[in-house]
Amino acid sequence: DPRFGRSSYFLLVNPESMEYEVMANGQNVQAAQGAGIQAAALIARQRPGALLTGNCGPKAYHTLLAAGISVFLGVAGSVREAVQEFCAGKL
Repeated sequence: DPRFGRSSYFLLVNPESMEYEVMANGQNVQAAQGAGIQAAALIARQRPGALLTGNCGPKAYHTLLAAGISVFLGVAGSVREAVQEFCAGKL
């Protein structure tokens, strides 16, 4: 699902080593409402510096920004390509 809050999984990627951790988002995939905010809170607890995503609703976006997380929207392609573009300052 291209919507951030409805994604089944998130990848937490170390951009220097490309090592990653898979984080399930199962509790939010079928949520009747508030999936984006709940997913944003889940991500914020991991304290990443940035979030790369295709689409993110305004409430989740502002939740992430309030947690000090930079949000990059409209990201497409493979995870490797997205991380490489992020590291190169192309996002």
